[in-house]
Amino acid sequence: MRLIVKSANLNLQETHRETVKKRVGSVFHRTVDAIQSLTITLSDVNGPKGGPDKQVKVKLKSDNMPLIVVIDKKSNWIAAVNSALNRVNNSFLRKLKRKKQVNAKVKNLVLTSDLVAS
Repeated sequence: MRLIVKSANLNLQETHRETVKKRVGSVFHRTVDAIQSLTITLSDVNGPKGGPDKQVKVKLKSDNMPLIVVIDKKSNWIAAVNSALNRVNNSFLRKLKRKKQVNAKVKNLVLTSDLVAS
């Protein structure tokens, strides 16, 4: 998995980047092999005004699956990162489960048609 952490309008220190990387590792530890790339963009929407203005955009790209994009806003950037990563992980797990179910149905249909043809 290729991980890209970007920041726009936000002074992101290296310790913050490491925190994001650790959180990604803990959230995606079971599915890391199925993910091509994960792009996380952190931005401060309202500038120094305060309020729920820390925005996190997560893009997950995987083989033979559509791109998953989640955007989350919170007043704290770590809370926004945690929320966005959990949401994208849940969506990705649902899509993987659905893909496995479809593949199982197709395999079952092929086996059934082979038996009928014989």
